[in-house]
Amino acid sequence: MQMPTDNALYRLMDWMVKLAYLNLLWIFFTCLGAVFLGWVPATKAMYSILRRWTRKQETFNVAASFWKEYKKEWSSDILASFLFLILGMLLVIDLKFFLAGYSAMHTLGKLFTIQLITVAIVLAMNYVSSSYPDEWSLLQKLKDGLIRGATSPFKTLLVIMTSILSILLLFLIHPGLVVLFGGSLLALLNLVLYDVLNLKSETFCQGTSS
Repeated sequence: MQMPTDNALYRLMDWMVKLAYLNLLWIFFTCLGAVFLGWVPATKAMYSILRRWTRKQETFNVAASFWKEYKKEWSSDILASFLFLILGMLLVIDLKFFLAGYSAMHTLGKLFTIQLITVAIVLAMNYVSSSYPDEWSLLQKLKDGLIRGATSPFKTLLVIMTSILSILLLFLIHPGLVVLFGGSLLALLNLVLYDVLNLKSETFCQGTSS
């Protein structure tokens, strides 16, 4: 008996199963890298799998492909994880310092730090969600992420806000859904928004490689 693959309910259930499985792989490999160092390569691998699914590529072994992408650029991804971690810690320390006061200097410091936090989030999102040429250095990838964020600030902020609201919605429906679908569903939503808003998730332009 042929499976009704053209049925909307079947496709929905198929995507739910795939997203749940992908999210479990993401959690496992993130923990494999001690969370703080593993989240970048694990998230990049998750986006790679999602791109292949959305482009309806041939059937492939998800776990094997995930592992291949996870270790593909291990050294640069671990370095990026470390840089994002240090940057995040410094920004949190700055924000806590400025929140402790009420002077004009503290107010300006709060606004400036919040802007830097937004830039850091945009940079991290663009880095983990993008597919770069193999010969690009970490610096070139980070530069590309900054350029894309700067050229489409409002669209990029829309993606961030939509992501936050999606996680909150999942949590309100049932907290367990965040664990089951949080990472993979969020990544899928981001890819869809990148296409709808014409934000490239490949590279900004070939000119940035120089």
